[in-house]
Amino acid sequence: MTTSALANAIIARLEAEGYQRVHTPFQVASVRFDFTAVLQGQKGRGFDIVLIMDTSAGEHGDKSGSRTRQRIEALSRALDVSGSRLVLTAILAGAALPTADVEAIARICRVLTVESAELNEEGASVSEEAARELDDKLRILLPLALEKEHGSAVDPIAEVENRLPATVDRAVAQAVFAGSARGDRAVARAVRDLLEAALKPGVPC
Repeated sequence: MTTSALANAIIARLEAEGYQRVHTPFQVASVRFDFTAVLQGQKGRGFDIVLIMDTSAGEHGDKSGSRTRQRIEALSRALDVSGSRLVLTAILAGAALPTADVEAIARICRVLTVESAELNEEGASVSEEAARELDDKLRILLPLALEKEHGSAVDPIAEVENRLPATVDRAVAQAVFAGSARGDRAVARAVRDLLEAALKPGVPC
């Protein structure tokens, strides 16, 4: 099977983040399905199934918007019949398909379109900027990566604490900051506990 360099680059990028290839063709509810590639997420993304459609090579009719839509619809119905909890994402890699077909697919599952990428002869991104551009197109499938800006604080909580006015009660601030690491409910509980302690009988005004 011939797969375009773009489709191979997408597959390689997802595999680098822990996605694993699913042997194709595969069977769901007695129906067999085949795509350019199918990958499944692992651990926290274990329910994610990514369908790669090579709309340039078109080995499985992927050049046809209507055939691509019909195959994804059939897979979605088969998953519903089998009671599957899998979440589908379709990546259309290469030539653009008709807008009406892409919109119809988007009503069935999540759709990412990657029409091009700057790749070298080995199918790798030609530069860091090109790699970031490809990542941006696949961002929803990749782990969140926060880039530190030049001069940014290594510990933002400590930076905020250092900038508090001297009139702020440090014990109160530290209780709130400790809760912030566990979410807004923890902060609300910390504030409630502080208020209850301050208002309980016997505390001097």
